[in-house]
Amino acid sequence: MDTPATQMPQPPAFSPEDDKKKKSGGLFASHKPELVPSDTSLHELPEQINALSRRIRVLEEREINMRRKTQLMEQNALASQKRLHEAISSLQDDIRSLRHDVRDVMAKFSLMVREVQTLAGKDEVLVLKKYVEMWEPLNFITQKEAEGIIESIINEKMRQAKDL
Repeated sequence: MDTPATQMPQPPAFSPEDDKKKKSGGLFASHKPELVPSDTSLHELPEQINALSRRIRVLEEREINMRRKTQLMEQNALASQKRLHEAISSLQDDIRSLRHDVRDVMAKFSLMVREVQTLAGKDEVLVLKKYVEMWEPLNFITQKEAEGIIESIINEKMRQAKDL
């Protein structure tokens, strides 16, 4: 099914007998063949022109569509590149922040290590435990209790002195 837009234009029709009549000048004859189209090709000429103009319009529309698609693809590529750049910048900021946090954690960890090194060791704690068990500090009295005992002894001695 050929449409006028897909048909190729045909050259004007010439008869082969016309060519034979005109070739009678030898091999290097200097006369040019006359290009006189036949009557049928004159009738087809406007149709062929219309078909060609339709084909040109179709090709122009295709070109316009291709330009639009190209422009859209370029815009999409630029938008994607911008989003990618923003994502990379965000990741770089996150990496910088994480590096800072890691430095802080390492500093605190080294401080904790120094603090732990100053603490008493297991052997020292065992020695202290033996001393505490030997002294039995639960049997010690408080300062208030000692003051109370001293006051009661003084009061008792004063009563005895009055009684005498």
